Amino acid sequence: MTHYLDATGLHTDSYETIRGEMVDSIHTGISPVADLSEETPMGALLSQLANRERTVVELAEEVYAGQYPSTADGFQLDLIAAMTGCYRTDPTKSYLLPAEAEVYLDAGVTLPAGSVAHVDGVPASRFVTVADVTNPGGVGAWIACAFEAEETGPVQALTGTLRTVAEPVVGWINDPLAGYAVDNSSDATLGQEEETDSVYRLRRVAELAQGGASTAIAVQADLSAITGMTWSSVLENDGDHTDADGVPGHALAPVVYDGTPPLGAHVVSDDTIAAAILGGLNSGKSGGIRSWGSTAVGITDSQGRNHEIGFTRADVLDVYIDVDLSGAGNYDEDIYPAGAGLEDAVRAALVAYSAAILGRGTDVVYVKLLAVVMSVEGVIDMTSLVSDFHPAPAGVVNLVVGEFQVATIDSGDVNVTV
Repeated sequence: MTHYLDATGLHTDSYETIRGEMVDSIHTGISPVADLSEETPMGALLSQLANRERTVVELAEEVYAGQYPSTADGFQLDLIAAMTGCYRTDPTKSYLLPAEAEVYLDAGVTLPAGSVAHVDGVPASRFVTVADVTNPGGVGAWIACAFEAEETGPVQALTGTLRTVAEPVVGWINDPLAGYAVDNSSDATLGQEEETDSVYRLRRVAELAQGGASTAIAVQADLSAITGMTWSSVLENDGDHTDADGVPGHALAPVVYDGTPPLGAHVVSDDTIAAAILGGLNSGKSGGIRSWGSTAVGITDSQGRNHEIGFTRADVLDVYIDVDLSGAGNYDEDIYPAGAGLEDAVRAALVAYSAAILGRGTDVVYVKLLAVVMSVEGVIDMTSLVSDFHPAPAGVVNLVVGEFQVATIDSGDVNVTV
């Protein structure tokens, strides 16, 4: 048996090596002519013993790998990360804020929390109301209403697609003019699946920075831990003079985005963001380092000292896109008869690209938009694609995004011609 542990790690043998060593041992110690082929009773017994030993060895390999964050996975990674207070994030649900969705209710009707609607044509994409809403008036009216997906994960509801009542409620009626009883004016903010091992490992490393010297990554880790924060980024200027981005010397410049729609109430408050930057007990910002930005919030630390914490909410740039797929042979009509369903498929792909790729200062690269559309199943070619930051796009160039800006793609801003 040559399994052993040394400074370089755990070394184990394969099943073939284990069985071969058993055969050699019997030939040397008992009989050099014994027939130990797998077809014989003695050979079959050796095979069973070798398999059992290999099973035990594999368990030892798993236990050994589970000691190290870089190789542990599943519950073993959960256990080792928990030693430093880092826990795997739970799956979250997609949601629509009250400013992003509404329901049509008859006069005096209260729609209870838990009422269900689904995306047109996708009965599995179900959203439920998160609180009771009431129409206090004497006539039917549209009432703002928040929704969340019934299931966790990235359940999509593109602009204007949440229009089907899944479970009728008395008084939840169709608008006589619109013809439906529920609507969403923005895309749902997508939920997340349970955190994967690879992402969990990276976040653990980032959070460990919180306990040491205050760095940009430490502050970003504090910000990223805030519920409702879509993303955050921290610029750092460790020089003596203001840099090209306008960040003063010896300062951090946190940039945050909580997915708030234009003119909508912030999902994450200024005070919550400032407290995360200051770091609370973990002291996310070391003494002598200024936190700078367009928003300044006064906050008191645990010692009763006052601080002014600066940060910047990213300037949101809406991307408008026109895609023309109307030419002959541009798409597979077996998949999209007369183009049915193609518009939603293209919009969904572009929205998913926006959520996954576009962050602070990330330019909207024209050829990547082309690639996203061409990646949609059934799309063969396209007549044209234009994009811009205004509602009448005509550009075929990259859209430049500044360091304190973020570009977003909403399905309502994507026009698809089929």
